[in-house]
Amino acid sequence: MPQKSRISPFTIITTFIALSITGIAVMPLLNLHMYPGRVKPGITVSYSMQRANAEVIDAEVTSKLEGVLSRVAGLQKLTSRTGSGSGRITLEMDKNADMDAVRFEVSALIRQVYPSLPHDVSYPAIGVNRPDEEEKAETLITFTFNGTGSDTEIGGYAQEYLVPALSEIEGVYAVHVYGAGELRTDLVYRKKVLDDIGLPVGEIRRQLREYYAAASLGQVYETDYSGNKVLVPVTFKGWGVDCFNAAKITIEHNGRLFRLTDLLEPRTHEQAPSSFYRINGLNTINVNVLSSPGANQIMADGLVRRGYPVIDAIHIGGKRRLKPIIMTSATTILAMIPFLWGDDMGSRLQQPLAYTIIGGMTIGTFVSLYFVPLAYYYTQKRKV
Repeated sequence: MPQKSRISPFTIITTFIALSITGIAVMPLLNLHMYPGRVKPGITVSYSMQRANAEVIDAEVTSKLEGVLSRVAGLQKLTSRTGSGSGRITLEMDKNADMDAVRFEVSALIRQVYPSLPHDVSYPAIGVNRPDEEEKAETLITFTFNGTGSDTEIGGYAQEYLVPALSEIEGVYAVHVYGAGELRTDLVYRKKVLDDIGLPVGEIRRQLREYYAAASLGQVYETDYSGNKVLVPVTFKGWGVDCFNAAKITIEHNGRLFRLTDLLEPRTHEQAPSSFYRINGLNTINVNVLSSPGANQIMADGLVRRGYPVIDAIHIGGKRRLKPIIMTSATTILAMIPFLWGDDMGSRLQQPLAYTIIGGMTIGTFVSLYFVPLAYYYTQKRKV
């Protein structure tokens, strides 16, 4: 009777080593994150109805939208909140739902029901909460700085030296500084100039408000993919409050244009703090580093921490990973020990596998705790 072909242990071990090397080579291309995602997939539909109380909006708008949105495929939970002048509906979806397809379905349902809603209801806005971290930036690491100077001086140092350096690191999306004293700009009117041209202070304030105000321009008709006409609200948005530039603003009076800097003097100074945060009596600020969407957070974290000496970084990583590695290896080895002591047919059949797993986990633990840190140390030393 011819014997069946049997794969030798050497071939199996060689194959696993080749696969391990391949895995290590492609590891930098993986999308790794420091923590598991906590965002549930869902859709948020928000709308407004000016000068309407909660009862009217709930009866005329929210209930109708709930009726059509409850038919969305993969819906697990539907909640709504209606208040005076506005309302919001939240759809919690199955974790495996295709959010792009769900958003398209919700949009189509809203287009169908919108003509039956009151005419003064704004067109519902759709927001998507995605479960995958690739759609948003996450906090990568937070640094704490303190010193004998004021929080404004420490924050200025961080903005000048740390933020530009950290922002250039691959995988970093943004760097924010918190806790530093904020600057305040006061506008001091030039009274003599205003009196000479007859410009009242209230007129300057009114025109300044117009630069930063948002106003509704009404609604326009648009044709959707099915040929139906849909009313879409149009809103004019002014400048943002963080875009103040007195040199670019002009004030109109009696058919003449005046630069704002000719009418008043902007004075920027440190705003009085509303609270203090100290560590050991020293003013402290926090620098929050956000990772780019879809970035390998493990590698980005390593690049940010590269300011540490290599040996210190190895010690920190070793302390963090020691317990998980030991626990994983110990539980696997202990689970294989009963097969070594059993005398029944099943245990004898599993004994070669048990020996292989116990030996592999023991060697793998040694490699993870000693060989990998040493290889990293010498690799980084050569780069330096």
